[in-house]
Formats: sequence, C-alpha cells, structure tokens
Amino acid sequence: MSTGEPTPADLYTGDLEWFDTVGLDSPIVAERVACFWQYPRIFGEAAKRAQEASNVEEEGVYRFIQLLLGISPSFDDPAQPYVPSYRGPDGRNAIPSDFTAKDLEALDRVLSKSKDPAIRSRLLDYRFLSKKPMDYKAAQASVEEALLHVEKVLLHDKAFEVPHMLRRALQLVRVTNQGSKDLGKRTTELAERAVRELGQPPFGARFIQCLRLVQEYGIGNAQQFIALAKVAAEHHKADRREDIFRDYWIIVLDYEQQLGIQENQQKAHVEMGESYLRQIEIQIARGGPVNSIAAEHTKRAIIAFQQGGVDQ
Repeated sequence: MSTGEPTPADLYTGDLEWFDTVGLDSPIVAERVACFWQYPRIFGEAAKRAQEASNVEEEGVYRFIQLLLGISPSFDDPAQPYVPSYRGPDGRNAIPSDFTAKDLEALDRVLSKSKDPAIRSRLLDYRFLSKKPMDYKAAQASVEEALLHVEKVLLHDKAFEVPHMLRRALQLVRVTNQGSKDLGKRTTELAERAVRELGQPPFGARFIQCLRLVQEYGIGNAQQFIALAKVAAEHHKADRREDIFRDYWIIVLDYEQQLGIQENQQKAHVEMGESYLRQIEIQIARGGPVNSIAAEHTKRAIIAFQQGGVDQ
C-alpha cells in the first residue's frame, strides 16, 4: 500500500558490475595527489575524459565517486556531520541520508576495491551513518583509515583535511564509546603529534585548528600548548596579523579558564585589548578611512581591558 511518499531515486544509476572492471583508484594514482580535498575534482575530470572516450562504465563509476566525495563535511556539528555541497531554489546536492539500497551496495563495491585510506575513511563513515542499526564497526574502521591518511600527509603543506579528519576521528571514537581503547589512544596521540609537528613557523591554519581541537578535547599537556600558542601569537604579531594574534590568545584564555587561574585569564584579556589598539595603529599607517574601524576596535579594547581588571 502506498504511503504517498515519493520513492527516493538512486544516485548511482549504472550497473553494479561496472565496479569490477574499473580501476577505482587509478585517477588519484595517476595524478600523484595526496590531498583529499582535491579528490572530487580529480574524479570529475576522470569522468569527463571517460565520457569523451565513450567509456560508459568508467564515466558512471567516477561520477558516483565524485558525488560521494563531494558531500560537504560539517564536523563542528556531530549531529549533522555532512551537509549538501549546494543548496538553492532548484534543490540541493546529496547527503548520506539520501542513499538508497542500491547506492549503499555501490558504496560497498567501492570499499571492496579502493585501497586509498582517505576514500575508505569517508565511505566507512557514510556506511556508519546510513545503515540501520548503525554500523559501529564501520565507524571504528573509518577512524583507522583516517589515521593512516593523516600520518601519510601530516607534513604536506596543502593537506588541509588533516584537522578535519582528526576532529571526525575523535568524534567517532566518542560515539563508539571507544570501542577499542587502543584506537582512542592512537587517535589522541596523533592529534597531539599534529600540534607538535605543525607548531612551527609559519604557524598556518592547520596548526591553529589542531591546537583548538586538542584544547577542546583536553588532549596533551595544557601548559605546554599554552606556551606554544603564545609563541605562535608573537609570530603573527611580528607579521602585523593582529587578528590571528588574538585567535591564539582566545585559545590561551580558554585553556586558562579550564585551569581556573584568574590572573592568567586577566592577562589574556589585556593582551587582546592591546592587540586591538595596535590594529588601529596599523590601519592608520596604511591610510584610508579608519573612523568606523577605530571606533569598533576601541570599543572592543575597552571591554577586553575591563575583563582584564584594568581600571583605565
């Protein structure tokens, strides 16, 4: 009997047997690319080449993999870890809850053939989310594959996925209730290692994201990471990047609030207040209109000094 609900359309419209003949990892092996965020583009280009060559099997398989890897992660919200890469008046792109039985079987075919740990980690995560009841073994396997990929690309300066994959790995470890204590230990150790190895000039975005991650999860030695955050802040102060300077002091403040040291919390507020004043000076030196910017930064500086216990 019909429920009146439309039947979901398969995202994968090809034959499942195509996965047996197509080299699933060939596009990324050929490109010698280690960075996961580039995979959707690479598979999209491979699908286009297959289309031009009238290779229906390769085109269908690579388009499906492109679709799977193009789903946007949103790991700041564990309750909704994946969101559409596009949403507009004409609809939205796919998310894991859209997968049909055929899509999940096609996903399993990819998992059975692909050896790439980044691909496997993402698809195992989808499998965990899509299967009912939830497949907790898939979640743990996703973490294992994520750790392999992060270890491989940790020092690659364009591997922007590192902090995001570590965040999701830590989430999955928690969700599965640390089904394996060893897995949880290795995940936290790798997150701590990422901070230490990325914590050197130029102290890029991956470093501050990993530092924030270990602060949130209470990983590692707080005092050591506070000291490292201050070093990074001074580096960006020398580069006249006061906005980034304050980002590091916000992390310091959060650490000090966790430790409950009032005097150090006040010092963090004062450092941020002085940073706002320096930013006004920088803006004036650059020329151009500064009135609205100066007013806003002055207001924030006053608030920061008040929180820091400065009377005037």
